[in-house]
Amino acid sequence: MRLVMKCGHAIEIDPDKTIVLTCPIDGERIVARVDAPPPRIVGVASGPHMQTRQLPAIAVDATQTHPETGDPVGPLTLKKVTPNG
Repeated sequence: MRLVMKCGHAIEIDPDKTIVLTCPIDGERIVARVDAPPPRIVGVASGPHMQTRQLPAIAVDATQTHPETGDPVGPLTLKKVTPNG
């Protein structure tokens, strides 16, 4: 990502790393402009920078079971299902 400082000097930085932003030439700390690439968003969104793709399904176990009885417990209301009905 390219930063243009108030003094007019440009700095190239890695946006994934935290750094102290100072101009290496004259020590200016005020950023005047940021030239950044379009955002990369995965999920539900729309707009000119969005790219739609099918995400793979994953198995999620949202239930918890009681350690002694094995009955479902937790935030979801579930009923126990037996093989015969």
